[in-house]
Amino acid sequence: MTQPVVSPNRILLVEPYDDARDMLSVLLEIVGHEVKAVATGGEALTSAVVQFPDVVLTETAIPDMDCRDLYARLRNLSNMSNLKVIALTGYCTESDAKELLHLGFDCVLLKPSNLEEITRAIT
Repeated sequence: MTQPVVSPNRILLVEPYDDARDMLSVLLEIVGHEVKAVATGGEALTSAVVQFPDVVLTETAIPDMDCRDLYARLRNLSNMSNLKVIALTGYCTESDAKELLHLGFDCVLLKPSNLEEITRAIT
C-alpha cells in the first residue's frame, strides 16, 4: 500500500464517471491529499476559484467542454500560475499526448493508472 504523502496537495479531480471519480477521490484522500471531485469543466472552474488547487487531475473527455478549453480557462484564473494540470485519459494517441504536453499540461496519464503513477505525477 502506498504510504501517506509527505506534503499533501489540494487536488481538483475532474472525472465525469461517478464510480471512477469516487474511487480515485477516496484513494487520493487515503494517501493524504485534500480532494474536491467534480464531474464537469464548469464545476471545475467554479471550484478552482474557491479551492485554489495545487493540482488539477482531469479526464480528457469531459461532457461540457474540451479539456484544452478547461486548461486555458484555468490558466486565465488569478492565482493559478503554479497550478499543475494532469490529463487522465482512457484513450490517447501519441500525437494527442504530445499536443496536450505542448499546450502546457504537466503530464498525460493513460487509464488505468495505478495510484503510484498518479502520485508520482502529482508530486
